[in-house]
Amino acid sequence: IVNGSNDYAIDDLDKNSLCLERCVLYLGCKTGKTYTVGGTSYNLVQSTYDKGAHFVLGTMEKITVSEAYSFLDTFLNNCSTKNVYNSISSILGDDPLFKVSYMGDSRQFIAVE
Repeated sequence: IVNGSNDYAIDDLDKNSLCLERCVLYLGCKTGKTYTVGGTSYNLVQSTYDKGAHFVLGTMEKITVSEAYSFLDTFLNNCSTKNVYNSISSILGDDPLFKVSYMGDSRQFIAVE
């Protein structure tokens, strides 16, 4: 929750307030799904991208903590030699840990320090 806003904190942010975020990974259960509350649809991945993040990824199903850590470790290791798309594809290729939803600039390279 940002600055005491409601549960939809991303929507409450100013336009382009996340434009410095190159890569946002929501590695929790069903963070990439669209939910409808009171007739209004909400999607964390879409909302984060709409606020200026360059690339956003969320999961489409329940995941375990070990799956999240495994994905993150491999993703960060891959980023030094592969772009975001190829980093994700090499992890989730033939035998994916879980399904994901993503949008944005997947051809960028991320420097991990």
